[in-house]
Amino acid sequence: MILSKRADIVMCNIIDLVNNSKLSRIQYAELMGITLSRLEKILSKDTSSLRFSDLEKICEFHKVKLSSLEIEGFYKKDAKGINITNSVSVVSKIVSNIKEKIDLTDIKLSNEFHYNSIVFCVIDAIYSINAKYSTTQNVVRRYAEYFNLQLFRERGSSEEETINEHTILDFLLNIENFTPEELAENILMNKQRTSTVNGILKAEAVIDYCNVLYNFGIDRMRDVSRNNNDELLKSLLKVKGQSSGVSTNYFYMLCNNKNLVKPDRHIINFLYQSTGIRYKDFEVISLFNDIVIEINKTHKGISIRDLDHAIWKYMSRSE
Repeated sequence: MILSKRADIVMCNIIDLVNNSKLSRIQYAELMGITLSRLEKILSKDTSSLRFSDLEKICEFHKVKLSSLEIEGFYKKDAKGINITNSVSVVSKIVSNIKEKIDLTDIKLSNEFHYNSIVFCVIDAIYSINAKYSTTQNVVRRYAEYFNLQLFRERGSSEEETINEHTILDFLLNIENFTPEELAENILMNKQRTSTVNGILKAEAVIDYCNVLYNFGIDRMRDVSRNNNDELLKSLLKVKGQSSGVSTNYFYMLCNNKNLVKPDRHIINFLYQSTGIRYKDFEVISLFNDIVIEINKTHKGISIRDLDHAIWKYMSRSE
């Protein structure tokens, strides 16, 4: 899409708002309820998949109003090129389907959100991609049993309350005499790869992921929320097989980030059933932000993570 002159001026002003904020880009994206990749596209004026709702959120946050003429600049010649998928009617359809299918008064997080180790969060996040979750659970359990580790902390407790946590350094010391192949075959007993085409062993991805975390000073679950570092995120996404960011979103969720969603097939399929729209991964977090705002009008205290998990459980039971 080629921006009109008026729309280009608006984009420049929005970019200035972002660049003049005191937040890191990852913090800013999370605050806006959009992915880092979406924010980067706005900042580089990449309009190939521009979402006008993203721009509206930024302007609203900074208390800047878009005039009708400025809005017209985006729609005047190229409305077909704008993918606006967070309309009121779409959100309403999704919320209606959620309320029909899911008991919002009884949302409970499963055991995996109470892991007793950051290492279990990494293993789960990487092994859960393109795999049955029962298989992933078995992989995490095997690692814990091999090294005689407590798998879960007390339900309802936070990552700050984790006792005797098995750290990233503990993991790296445990496996330093194992090759990725030996870790996969003898300890995790799972030789899945990150992709069927040129993928590496998921066990190797776990090792690489843990090395990145440790190099950025992250050793325990409580360290994750204290390290909102753009370079960390970029480094995690460079681990082979992790470029989509789905695993990393889920890793942060397991470490108690309540403002993210894991856009796996269950979530994508539920949204499709609700709207007839096949959403892309990067669109889902922005959409969920709008859905949760609407749901909280009648059901206070439900987070994006809560809703993600409730939908995931419903869809997994429906298979």
